Amino acid sequence: MKTAKQRKRPAKPRRNFPLFLHATGQWAKKVRGKMHYFGIEAAAAEKKRDDTKGDLLAGRTPRLHPAGNDTTLRELVNRFLTSKKALMGTGELSPVT
Repeated sequence: MKTAKQRKRPAKPRRNFPLFLHATGQWAKKVRGKMHYFGIEAAAAEKKRDDTKGDLLAGRTPRLHPAGNDTTLRELVNRFLTSKKALMGTGELSPVT
C-alpha cells in the first residue's frame, strides 16, 4: 500500500490552468481570501469554476442548481398546491386531506 507521499500527483493539464491541486486531491482556487474546491477531475473542475467565477468574484454564494434550471422553491410549492387542488376538484382528495 502506498502512502500519500509515495503517490504521484497528477500534473496540471496545461501551463495556464487556473486551478491548483490541493492536498485533499481536489482542484482548488483561493478567491477573495477563501478556498474553493471544484472537484477531482480537471476538466469538470475547470467547467465548474467557469460557471461560478462571476459569483465568486462578486462575493456571492454560487448558485447550487445547474445552469438553465432556475426553478425556485416558490414555483415548486405552487406546482404542488395546484396539483392537489386539481385532485380535490375531481374528488380524489377531500379538503381535509
